Amino acid sequence: MVYSSTYNVPNVFSATLAALGDGGTSTNCTPGNVPTSTFACLIDPALEVATVSTTPKSGYYFTYAQGTGTYTIAGGPLRFEFHGRALFLLDQTVVIRAASGVAASATSSPI
Repeated sequence: MVYSSTYNVPNVFSATLAALGDGGTSTNCTPGNVPTSTFACLIDPALEVATVSTTPKSGYYFTYAQGTGTYTIAGGPLRFEFHGRALFLLDQTVVIRAASGVAASATSSPI
């Protein structure tokens, strides 16, 4: 929501998860640099790379999907039962939802 209210971008929300962090360049969020819509410095850089194709964060991978005026961030454990049993979903409603054993959806229980 901070990103959406700070940057005037065509689809309202960030195009990528990396844009919410340092945009893939660790020096972008150092003192003296002014954040932009491509590196907003709003999330931990470890979260922006915790996607299915890279390193998990605290045993979870995250998938970001953006649409026009919408977004979803889904989180799932690297190894079910070992790293966790809950799967999570966050969207533009700013409600975190969870499900056990199946992918969380917009109708899953809020936490």
